[in-house]
Order: sequence, then structure tokens, then C-alpha cells
Amino acid sequence: MARDSVEYVGIAEKIRSSKYFRQIVVDGKFCLPDDKPAIEQVTDVEMRAEVNRAELIGTPTGTSAEGTRLSGWSIVVQGQLIGRMQYIGALPKQPVITAMFAMPFLTTLVVDPCTLPYEVDAVAHIEDISVTAVDACCIYARVALYIAARGCDRRCPC
Repeated sequence: MARDSVEYVGIAEKIRSSKYFRQIVVDGKFCLPDDKPAIEQVTDVEMRAEVNRAELIGTPTGTSAEGTRLSGWSIVVQGQLIGRMQYIGALPKQPVITAMFAMPFLTTLVVDPCTLPYEVDAVAHIEDISVTAVDACCIYARVALYIAARGCDRRCPC
């Protein structure tokens, strides 16, 4: 997908639906290493999401400040976004330069205690990506994620 003359790669075309899901936004400011030339224009951004850990944990019961009913069980999902940006360097010959960056994420998904799984699996789908040059050496990245988890009881294979 191209937007504002930047090509974005990694946005999911299909999203695995799930009973346990959450949409989150991960954002951050990243500055180029000293050995990279300054940014004249960002041309391409490639992003992928990795889930490093999904774990079922016990939590308090009640209602959260946001109004979510807390069941006493949640799935903690931890992962990272790996990004690669291509840009035109602010040098006389205008070379194309590549820079890498990573953005960690962590979220919880409330689980229904009546269908408590013994094993969990989670995936992260990228819904949208936006990268803006803040100045000649730094970018601001904002990524919308759909985190989905599924649980298996003893009667179904994962």
C-alpha cells in the first residue's frame, strides 16, 4: 500500500478472527545511528510482527477502570515489530539507504473462565502502518495491531 509517496509492506490482507482479541497501537520515535546519513525522504517501510510469548495467567476479578469485566484469567501476549525503512540520503548523490528498527509490545486478553484453555497460541496482524520523518535523523512510527489468541482444552488439538 502506498500513502504520501511511501510504500508500506506488511499490512495483513486476512486477519484470523478469535474469541480472544485486542486491537492496540504501538508507536515510537527512532533515530538513525551516527554512521547513517540524514533523511531526505522516506520511500519504503516494511514491517512484520512477531509474537514471542503467549501465557495464561491468573488476574483479579471485577471491572477495570475502562469498564472491562475481569474474569480472573488473562492471556499475556508479548512480541515485537521488526521494521526496515528505505530512504533517500541527504547527500549530493542521493543514495538509497536502509535502516532497521524494532518496537516491543505487550498486551493482555481477558479469558472467559467457563472455557479456560490449558494451552494458548497467539498471532499479531498489522492493520496499518504510518511513518513520518520528525527531523533529518529521526522518524516517528505508529502501527495498529490486531492481536488474536486461541486456547485449546483437552478435547481439541491446537
